[in-house]
Amino acid sequence: MRVGGTEITLDPSWLLIFVVVGWLTSASIIPVRLLDAAIDAGLQQPSPQPQPSYWVGGIAASVVFFASIVAHEAAHALVAIRVGISVPRIRLFVFGGVAEITQEPRAPREEFSITIAGPLMSAILGGGFLALAQLLPPVTVPHVTAQWLGEVNLLLAAFNLLPGFPLDGGRILRSIIWGITGNVHQATRVASSAGSAFAALLILFGVVSFVAFRVSPVQSLWTVFIGWFLWAAARTAHREAVRRERLSTMTVRDMTRPFTLAPFAHNSTVADVESKVLGQPAPGAWPVTDAGGEVFAMVTTRDVAAVPPFLRANISIATIMSELEADDVLTPTTPLTHVLDDAKRRQRGYYFVSAGGRITGWVFVGDLLQGPRLE
Repeated sequence: MRVGGTEITLDPSWLLIFVVVGWLTSASIIPVRLLDAAIDAGLQQPSPQPQPSYWVGGIAASVVFFASIVAHEAAHALVAIRVGISVPRIRLFVFGGVAEITQEPRAPREEFSITIAGPLMSAILGGGFLALAQLLPPVTVPHVTAQWLGEVNLLLAAFNLLPGFPLDGGRILRSIIWGITGNVHQATRVASSAGSAFAALLILFGVVSFVAFRVSPVQSLWTVFIGWFLWAAARTAHREAVRRERLSTMTVRDMTRPFTLAPFAHNSTVADVESKVLGQPAPGAWPVTDAGGEVFAMVTTRDVAAVPPFLRANISIATIMSELEADDVLTPTTPLTHVLDDAKRRQRGYYFVSAGGRITGWVFVGDLLQGPRLE
């Protein structure tokens, strides 16, 4: 679904955790909580076996729980949009949700504001569900379901505030270090290192809890899974920080690939392009000129490969080329960090470089993402 300019999507892996949460809530959490509430109140104990009302409550709890995660991510998104950062998508997947922003915050205060909004929303929802539970009849499915939703939202807020990047707490830690040092790259390295350490402790806790304390294999394995996911995300963030720090001193001139071919005329056939680019370093992109000889479009090896071989001699590249926009042409002095941010925002893989009013080469975004060329 789409809300404003933001698309909300469900990753296929989300279906697994949705079913697991619904089943656990129906078959375990609701019956156990009803039993405990009945014992505390001195009432007749309800059936421990899942009843239809338990399944209704469990499925409703699973739906509302993931709606709460969407609300958490939407809070991040709303603040980001308010400070001028677009959010094209909110994605739900097996480990929760993520709001995908098009660029990193530009100042520590922006990052802090965007980040703290999520846990605050979860805390507000948690308090609201706990208050609702007090208004509902005790020892009922609605009461224990609302109670559980309140507790799990507060737990979600607390967990996200742990100081391990890329959790919200790690981003808050980064914004604080960034504000103190004025160096976002150093702040990211510190926060991601804290995230790696926290993830390692989580993995160790999952293993020890199963071996030493006989915690259920499912719970222990899930703890290890979350720890592994956070560790991988923290290491990715660390590599990104190193990459951006290195690129921060570089410009497009440092990563420009020269053209080895003359621009193609707009009325060239796909076969003409194929015959000339065959053997050229891939991936590649080549300029296309209009009738006046001005470069106005580009054609890539991917465009050529998409045309069936038996049609290439009869199809003009005008049908497969991509017209250039102003942002597709860079100057040699453009910072490479700007190129990375724009590529992420616009999903671009290639840029042309113009010097002296003439297209002189191109930049492949993949070059910016590969470590060896930056060493």
